Amino acid sequence: AVCAAWETWWAGSSPLLAQPRPCAHFHLLLVVALLRTRRQALLRNRSGVGGLMQVVNGASGTVDVRELLGLARDAHAALAPVAQKRPDSG
Repeated sequence: AVCAAWETWWAGSSPLLAQPRPCAHFHLLLVVALLRTRRQALLRNRSGVGGLMQVVNGASGTVDVRELLGLARDAHAALAPVAQKRPDSG
């Protein structure tokens, strides 16, 4: 599962995705997706950056990669119209 997420970030494609990664910063969307899946634990653990790292490291081996990739794609779909309106979007 971790290999599929790594492959998506590194190579830009994955058998778990119907198409290549949607943007150059897809790795950041994967982080957003991971934080969304651990939202409740993060809100309960109010110990700053150390607590954040503890929750994220505790997610190791328990992440549903299909869900993670789906959430990252959803985040991209929600942000894409805003990004296209930026003056520096090229």
